[in-house]
Amino acid sequence: MGKSSSSESEYDKAKRKYEEAIQQYTGESGYKTALNTAIGATKNLSNIASQGAIAQAQTGARQSGMSKAQAAMLGSQQGSTAYQNAFNNNISNQQNQAFTSNLNKVSALGSKVGQDFNKLTADRQNDYNNVSLGLGAAGTVLGLSDERLKNYKIISKKIKRSPNSLKVVIKEKGEED
Repeated sequence: MGKSSSSESEYDKAKRKYEEAIQQYTGESGYKTALNTAIGATKNLSNIASQGAIAQAQTGARQSGMSKAQAAMLGSQQGSTAYQNAFNNNISNQQNQAFTSNLNKVSALGSKVGQDFNKLTADRQNDYNNVSLGLGAAGTVLGLSDERLKNYKIISKKIKRSPNSLKVVIKEKGEED
């Protein structure tokens, strides 16, 4: 029966993690978690796009004869526009990816809970079967009570075996051995 208690604690741990994941990754909390993840990822993408736009705009402006200040201003405007466009174009996609990933975590933990529950159920069934088998064996042993043994002795005294044959003869009352 030791198996059940260890399986039960595994089940309890998995269930607790599953419930924590539901709290963190679903509902409003899940929305906020996905949004924060998406903002971080989108900022990185937007920064890359912005830096590329700034460099391209400044190089183009300098080549067309603009001063360094004018090229810097143009690069700043282009960088800001590129950042905004990249952020707006990517935030929904990044948030959807983060939310899907979070729901997959919840689903995986739910599957683990199911597996641990099935293991716990199987362990408990095995424990039950072992106890039932033990009780059945004890019942068989108890079935050979003193009263039955007395009857066995009485019956075996009435049976006489011939030494030269397999013939069994029932002794009559008063007959000697």
